[in-house]
Amino acid sequence: MATKAFELPRYGIDYTPYLNQGLKIFYFYLLPGLRDSKRRCLRIEVAFTRDPGENELNDFISLVSKIVYALMLPGHYLPIPVLLAHKACTIPRSAAKIIIKEIISRYFTNILKKHIDPSFAINLSTYLIGD
Repeated sequence: MATKAFELPRYGIDYTPYLNQGLKIFYFYLLPGLRDSKRRCLRIEVAFTRDPGENELNDFISLVSKIVYALMLPGHYLPIPVLLAHKACTIPRSAAKIIIKEIISRYFTNILKKHIDPSFAINLSTYLIGD
């Protein structure tokens, strides 16, 4: 079951830059299953490079709804690509800390190298980040 598609509102969000580039974004809500309490209502957004007609928009929403339904696993409320993206982003906390330290250390090193001696910048950035 899908709702009618609505264009994003032009206030309260950063939709104007997309409009300026010729993109029109529409959203609709999809209720994947009435019988399964685990499935929640999904908001789906679609973009067009032109203003679609009412029939074209409805046909496209119908197609997208069928694709989303086809990509959902039993017992899950999200499509497979979304589930995989979430799983790929869940890395151990220790690994995340190491990655963040590396990013910040490189940033400090690159910024400080421009203003002071490079070896001192590397040592200082390492000191600021800590172990």
